[in-house]
Amino acid sequence: MIILSRRKPSVEFELAVLNVLAPGGQLTFSQLLREAELGGWATRIAISYLDSRGLIVPSHDHKRWRITRTGHAMLARHVTEGGRA
Repeated sequence: MIILSRRKPSVEFELAVLNVLAPGGQLTFSQLLREAELGGWATRIAISYLDSRGLIVPSHDHKRWRITRTGHAMLARHVTEGGRA
């Protein structure tokens, strides 16, 4: 089973990034930073955790990110369990 980070602030950062990517498309780090309304450190940590769990994947040049099917499933599961997305 894939889980989000165990640290509460990290989970919030990860969910913010997943929510921004959920509609589709590929976004750069700067776009994620702006759209998720997180600081640079928080965005980098969220991207790192999500990428290591296969919830997001980079483009071939590693400059853009997109959500995976697993990422969509994790986001949907979090919402159905009463979490905020």
